[in-house]
Amino acid sequence: MKIKAFFKKLFHKDPAMRKVDLAYPTKWEQCSREQFRDICCVLSVQGMTRDRALFLCLCKLSGIRPDNPKHYSKMRLRGRYPYIYNGNLVLIRPQIIARAEQDIKFVWDEVGLAPSPFEKTDRLLYNISFKTFFETDSYILRYMAEKDPAYLKEAIKILTGGRIRKPLDWQKTGTVIWWNGVKQQLKSQYPYVFRDGDSITDKTQAEILLDLLSVMNGDRPQENEKILQCDLHSVLFALNKKYGDAHKTVH
Repeated sequence: MKIKAFFKKLFHKDPAMRKVDLAYPTKWEQCSREQFRDICCVLSVQGMTRDRALFLCLCKLSGIRPDNPKHYSKMRLRGRYPYIYNGNLVLIRPQIIARAEQDIKFVWDEVGLAPSPFEKTDRLLYNISFKTFFETDSYILRYMAEKDPAYLKEAIKILTGGRIRKPLDWQKTGTVIWWNGVKQQLKSQYPYVFRDGDSITDKTQAEILLDLLSVMNGDRPQENEKILQCDLHSVLFALNKKYGDAHKTVH
């Protein structure tokens, strides 16, 4: 009993026994730009598996760093794993890490509105032209279909107004993740423009552009260039209203 009490007292005073409340985002919308960059740096590594990605992202987001368990006795570890947190050793049970990894599964499994990978580009594309959006989207769609990085590079150059011609690896990965979230959000905001079924995305890009401009130009094709230079959300708002009014008339 005395020996048991001794070890109980010893472990009670062990600083590695301190409670650690891991903090991390649980969806894309909660990520800061720095956290998004850290996630994308992990996901940019070739051959990354889901399990490995979730663990590394958790470490980045929560600020823990795995330490070598060989540096500690099994008696001290007692089924836990050593991590460095804020410069201190902490011992964390694998079940806690596993639950935390499930909390951040969004980084691999979900689409959401992440921060923009580019400082001067708004998260939801306010203050960019309809033309910039359309050309960027066209190149990203081609990249996703053909996996040619040249298309993604061109998309980023157009989106940033030529400011970024040699994007970093994390920015390339981040652009695809973020853009998927942007499209999902725009579909929610403007459902008649990005409607299911007879969706504009079912057509070629040339057909889509002609359809959209014909709706907006009032049979005056000479207005097309002005429309292309208009703010993206102004154009989508007007289109959504026109398509919505037409839908209500038919039904």
